Amino acid sequence: MFFSNLALFYAFRKRLIKLNILIAVGILFFICVILSISRLGQLLFLIFYAIEFGRYINIFSLKGAIKSLFVLPVVLALVYILSTMSIGGFNIGARFISAFEVEADLSTIERYGSSQALFNLLKDKSLLLGVGMYNFQYYIKDYLPAYMDVLYYPRGASPASFNFVLQMIVELGLILFLIYMLLTCLILQRTANSFIRFWYFYLFLFSLSFQTLNFSIPF
Repeated sequence: MFFSNLALFYAFRKRLIKLNILIAVGILFFICVILSISRLGQLLFLIFYAIEFGRYINIFSLKGAIKSLFVLPVVLALVYILSTMSIGGFNIGARFISAFEVEADLSTIERYGSSQALFNLLKDKSLLLGVGMYNFQYYIKDYLPAYMDVLYYPRGASPASFNFVLQMIVELGLILFLIYMLLTCLILQRTANSFIRFWYFYLFLFSLSFQTLNFSIPF
């Protein structure tokens, strides 16, 4: 949904669809994300809308800054109303805030613990050379933080990577990853199509909290 939403906005910017279509489908996406109770999904959509709105009104200009002052109270009021709603036994506001609490639930524990383990593995083995593509799972269990003891992984199983960027650094090594990012930025800089540049930018943000290889749409 996130990448479909991104494509929807750029279809409007390229004048492939009309404003009423953008608003109608955009509202549908927004409702679906709220109903999904996906905390990271909601956070990604908030970041996306904030960035795109800032670019649309040119927020760093005086006129754009003034416009944002009129819109901000409406946004805050909407966020407050949503935060008081409950769906499927979950309060939306409390559930969203729980995404920033390490031990909120087993899902949150696994996400934070996996990322922390990848970071520890990076410091120990991947500052120069990496452990090899798809090999992080052979090492990660030795670097899991203590609070992940509530989760059990049988022999041959290990936690998934919830941070694809960290996984890439661990597997490629810091030096090769930096070379990869440098080459990527140079290629994107020469790309005339702004949609491709921002597609990659949002894919990078997406990858900070999701295992991108599980999703076929971004590719």
